[in-house]
Order: sequence, then C-alpha cells, then structure tokens
Amino acid sequence: MALAAAMPVVAQTKPTLPGDRSTWPVAAPQAEAGPRRFVTHHRDTFGSQRVSYGATGGEKIVKNRDGKPAASLISIDYVRTDQPAPPTRPVVFIYNGGPGGGSNYLQLGAFGPIKMARFDAIAQADPATPLVANPDTIVDVADLVFIDPPETGFSRLPPGIDPQTFRNSDADSAACVQVIRRWLNDHGRSASPVILMGESFGEQSRQGEV
Repeated sequence: MALAAAMPVVAQTKPTLPGDRSTWPVAAPQAEAGPRRFVTHHRDTFGSQRVSYGATGGEKIVKNRDGKPAASLISIDYVRTDQPAPPTRPVVFIYNGGPGGGSNYLQLGAFGPIKMARFDAIAQADPATPLVANPDTIVDVADLVFIDPPETGFSRLPPGIDPQTFRNSDADSAACVQVIRRWLNDHGRSASPVILMGESFGEQSRQGEV
C-alpha cells in the first residue's frame, strides 16, 4: 500500500488526452452532488473504545470540460459521529489502482469498519460469508471514504459516453479527484489533513492532482 499526505486542494490544468477526446483531464474543481444518498448508523468497538459512526453511500456527478455529466461515481464513507471532528482528524480517501478497479477489496478485506469474516476466493464468491467488525480499521482516529472509479462497483457512465473515456489513468484519476474535492467541500473538511491510500499505483496517479 502507498500512503501520502495531500497538498491543499487546488484545480490544475493538464494536456488533453484520448477518451472523451478533447475534454479530459478536466480542470473543473469538483463534481456535483447526485440525487442518490443512503445513510445508516452503527456502533462498535475499535482501538479499545466504543465508536459511533455513520455509513453513507453517496452519488457524485463528474463533469467533463464542457460541464456535461460524464460519469456517476459512488463513494461510501464512514464518519465518526459521537464526537465533533477536530481540525486534526484526518480524512482518508481509499481506492484501487485502476483504471477498472473498485474499492470493495479494500473496504471489505482491509480497512472498512466491517469486513468479510474470510476473504479468500471461495468466501468472495459465497454470499453467505458473514460480515464482522474489523479490529484493524482506523475509523476511531480517521474518517474513511472509499471511492469506486468510473465503471467499477456502483459507478456508471450515462448513455452516450464513450466507454474508452475513463480507461486511462489520467481521466480515471481526474474523475476521482473531482469526487474528493466535492466530499471535502460538502463536509466542511477542506482544512483537515488528507491522506490518499491507493492499492497498486492508485495513490501515485492521483497525488499530483489533489
């Protein structure tokens, strides 16, 4: 795994790429909030203390350079709710290397507050595999945001979008960066420490854009 503390959130412009041809990467500062949002509340013991947290699945609409919807991205966040977030409480954004990799392995197999009891190939294919509290999660000390990049997990492309648009690391990264900026803005956390946690080369591919 690779970890890096991000710099302050700023928009950057990069050369255009193939994909949505002349419209990526995008200089837009952030995605728009989508209509789909699902919230549940939980309480468990992590790090030897009882922790209350909310789990939210939220939709973000990523825009291309022309301001048109280019993808619907879903993020699932786990935010501690039994105490106000101090300015020093980090937000950890977690995703796969991509393009084409969802966050489910990292969420249910490593860092989420709830994980699969077993995470071998047989358990992953068995819907009866139980979910259990994850003693290794860090939700007691940091808020966690798992992002499904375009065409992974619950994230989808709207009709008429070229499937090749996000099948390159630059456009895939630009879409995730829009989501990160939107999340920080919506939650009033732009001044919080930001940690990017990516499997494979996921962190390096997004670090320079946040």
